[in-house]
Amino acid sequence: MRFNHLLPPLALTLILAAGLASHTSHAENTPPTEQNPSALNALAEAASFARSGAINLALAQLNQLQAASISSTDTWLQIERTRLEIYQQQGMWPELTRRYRQLPDDLPTDFSRWASTEYAVALIELGEVSAARDTLLRLIWSGSQGLDENLFSRWRALLIQSYLREDNREDAHIALRRFEQDYGASYRDTAQLYTRLWLVEDKPKQALRYLDGPQSGSGSEPNATALALLAQLRSKQSLPEVVLKRALQQLQDHNIHAPSQHAALALLWLVIAEAAQSSGDDLRYLDALEQLLGLRRNGRPTDLLVHTTPEQLWQAYLDSAQRVSNQAQLLIGSYEPWYALAESLLHEKPQHARALLVELILNKAVNENLMRRAEKLFFRSLGSAANGRQILNALYLNSERYPNPEALPPTVLHGLIQLALNSADIALAFRLAGDFQRTPEDANIIDWKILQTRLLIVAKQSEQAAILLDALVQQQEQLDKNQLNDLYVAIGDLRASGKRDDSIALYHTLVRGKLPATLRHNLLFVLGELHESKADYRQAARFYLRASEQTPPSSSEQYSAAIRQRAAKMLGMGGYKNDARALYRALMEGTHDAQERTLLQSEFQQLGYLP
Repeated sequence: MRFNHLLPPLALTLILAAGLASHTSHAENTPPTEQNPSALNALAEAASFARSGAINLALAQLNQLQAASISSTDTWLQIERTRLEIYQQQGMWPELTRRYRQLPDDLPTDFSRWASTEYAVALIELGEVSAARDTLLRLIWSGSQGLDENLFSRWRALLIQSYLREDNREDAHIALRRFEQDYGASYRDTAQLYTRLWLVEDKPKQALRYLDGPQSGSGSEPNATALALLAQLRSKQSLPEVVLKRALQQLQDHNIHAPSQHAALALLWLVIAEAAQSSGDDLRYLDALEQLLGLRRNGRPTDLLVHTTPEQLWQAYLDSAQRVSNQAQLLIGSYEPWYALAESLLHEKPQHARALLVELILNKAVNENLMRRAEKLFFRSLGSAANGRQILNALYLNSERYPNPEALPPTVLHGLIQLALNSADIALAFRLAGDFQRTPEDANIIDWKILQTRLLIVAKQSEQAAILLDALVQQQEQLDKNQLNDLYVAIGDLRASGKRDDSIALYHTLVRGKLPATLRHNLLFVLGELHESKADYRQAARFYLRASEQTPPSSSEQYSAAIRQRAAKMLGMGGYKNDARALYRALMEGTHDAQERTLLQSEFQQLGYLP
């Protein structure tokens, strides 16, 4: 994340110093809302943007607000607090630590303590426990005058967490005993920290001693609840089926899916994995292992208790494949029926489908053609799952089975590069691609050429990419459905790079071929957009109308009508007013929504003002 609109730290220091010096006692006691209500409204709006997922828009608004608030220290600090809170709530720990390091040194004490605390939390989340501990010790020894006791206890609790994060159990025990002496065994943080420590030391019955009080985790925050369930499961106090049911119910709580609850969510999936394995729920077990790998950060677990490895999932797939194949009475040595069964299970039981496919991928007795088909289907299935990219990266890039990119099967290497490009992880894409101008041995030539065009575009070689794409479009009859979709994506990359006219020409050639229905519809709609952007309204209307007539079978009539409405607007702007009026009348007659009819009537009337 870049802070292009921020002043350098020295300038911020001077501004804050000036602001603090000029404050009168009245200003210090005046609520920020009274000082600058418009800024407060804009702050609330930015926070709302962040909650809805528009993080960059929220941060851009904060940059703008802060640049306009340099004369007001209180407003500036409130904006900064909102920024750090957004980072914390979204689990954007690297951004939070970078921002904190840019802050001036002479901030007001209360704000400095709060920001330093959030900085320490972020460092622990990132695994930088030594730096976190330095920050926490500085806070603890800075003096407690005027300090909220809850904040002081939080620093000490975080210090213990830092010990636990690096598996320093001896110091964790010492610090915890002192913590318990000062705050009592029933204190919330005491219970959670001891529960975690005893679970790390594989002493779940000891952990249960701290789960009987009012702060035990029943109905409390997600991390405490997950710890309590894990202790109950491992101590055999509750049946696996009961724990599994409770854990699945906890998954329904939207709070645990917040980015800031990443570690608690991983802990809950660990409970589900262990409970499902103990109760013989094969599908849940595989699902939980997949989710645990998908929640790893930079290939590493997020919690000392959560140490699921790629090898565990590979083995779980193989074990499950044996059970599923036995139930289906599949024969060893005749593997086409295994593939057929996997295909049939993809929608209802995708984990079992993937298990069968893994057997075909790793079994050396399977012929190469079938193995490659299985690899493609496995990759496609897992890639479309929640956290699919992270799971695939863990299985193939963090596994002992594949020590380096050169050891990856060509179809897998191709797929991982595509996923990296789709996620804008350019560094990983180029690391995996190596010399991308050279087609790897055994790779599908067309697949690799399409991928080469995307890499060329990222490498700012769009002219060469356009030439290669033109050659591919000319031979589109030789491409299968997946390759045609990949080609469509590559042309979209070319369009995004600024080569609008080249992309229009390629789309025009592509749309004349034999295409899957959904792809044809998307192409027609995009061509409508592109011609609209060129003010070629007649052509835009033409393509929008064709797109509305060729919507995918799953599309609603409302969707098709929305495209016809765009076509009507283009017809009017292109000078075909009578055609536009006819289309608007048909749309108004076809809707029962009064609000929609009012909007259409308004656009209909506006036709009279067009030249």
